[in-house]
Amino acid sequence: MADQPVSDVMTAPVLTVAPTDRTSDVVRAMAREDIKSVVVITEECAVEGIFTATDYMELGVAAQDTSATTVGDCMTTGVETVAPTASVATAAQRMVSNDISHLPVVDSDDRVTGMVSSTDLTACLAV
Repeated sequence: MADQPVSDVMTAPVLTVAPTDRTSDVVRAMAREDIKSVVVITEECAVEGIFTATDYMELGVAAQDTSATTVGDCMTTGVETVAPTASVATAAQRMVSNDISHLPVVDSDDRVTGMVSSTDLTACLAV
């Protein structure tokens, strides 16, 4: 299982958003899709950041008006990614080392092809 490629366990397709999208709209879309993260992309479809349910909760704690806040205002940048050919063990190691629960999967052109989450890795181990 640890040698399996990430492409075997990742979730695809991935909901992507622009940094200019309002957080309130994105959170509604996340709830509708029952997901906990989205990838923020540039106009060229490259990864610019990630926006998670945790990022949204932090906005609430800071008592910010989410209807006026954009994803770009609160997304996480410097996103760790993984190639679809990387092993599940590599993905798990990156997630643990960086204390993250969502890892975008990108191709050689830095375009998002999927997302691997801690839930995906748990499901992989449970088989």
